[in-house]
Amino acid sequence: MSAKNLIKRFQSAQGSIQLFAREGLPAVELLASNPLVGFCLALNDTFRNPPHHSPLSAASALMQRKQREILGWLGFQPATEAVAKLGRKCLPESLNIERCKNLRRAVADPDIRSMLAHLPRINAGVIALVATPTLRASVSPQLLNAVADSVDEVSQESTAELLRDTLEMYILLQRTDRPPRFFSHQRIREKHDDLVTEIIRHGTHRQIQGRFPRPPISGVYETDKQITPVCTMETLSALGREQHNCVGAYRDRILQGSVYIYRVCVNGEVCTLSLLKDGNNYYRLSELKAACNREPSTATQSAVRHWLERASDEPLV
Repeated sequence: MSAKNLIKRFQSAQGSIQLFAREGLPAVELLASNPLVGFCLALNDTFRNPPHHSPLSAASALMQRKQREILGWLGFQPATEAVAKLGRKCLPESLNIERCKNLRRAVADPDIRSMLAHLPRINAGVIALVATPTLRASVSPQLLNAVADSVDEVSQESTAELLRDTLEMYILLQRTDRPPRFFSHQRIREKHDDLVTEIIRHGTHRQIQGRFPRPPISGVYETDKQITPVCTMETLSALGREQHNCVGAYRDRILQGSVYIYRVCVNGEVCTLSLLKDGNNYYRLSELKAACNREPSTATQSAVRHWLERASDEPLV
């Protein structure tokens, strides 16, 4: 693979990756052989505390050292060959600063290192599942393997998002039984949909009143296209009833500012859109679903994508 094509695979921080690659063949070889080590070294000023006074010079001086030594310098513990091997399993398309920092925290746990050691690859979906303490108890090795094999989880975290919503509904419903350990995405979906039905039946979504924080992106109000921010618990509950989904379980995350929900209507098709705030204070697409969590039409997907592209020039807080 050419250096140009290799760099393209890193979808995040491409400017820093390009500068690092210009340091010569050893830099390119490191990016190819161990995407995690190469990515973090290229952006070492975000992983070192305090940052090196000359990050690129430091990266150039270190890039031919043993990979485990570079990881230790970047704050990964334990800085062992086993952890370096995990870095070689990471997909370039899956890496960004937030995920790498989450993975750095996660691999400090020997149980997580053992789970990851048995996987064929590490993608965005795997990182989200193992690096989120509230999710890990519900994750089986079979589920991790399935997520690692999924092309849909290379840069998305759909299984982790679905599991997070499911566990939050347990809390919202004040269930006394412990959530099960899940062995497949489909089993999470089944439990998720059962809990949605229970929430709607018991009216749990009506218990909380009040307004949410200011929407991160202004809505769209056109004849055949409306993208409307959901600004109150009442409208969130109404959307959940209309779409027969678990959107009411997003309440706490909306109040914390980590997620925002929009009601989308394009050519009469109503969908639920969730935006997730990343570590750089940008809101990115998390999920877009029609009623009963069906896939939306191409027209709706295109309308949402263009709306987000117009808003992507500025960080949203």
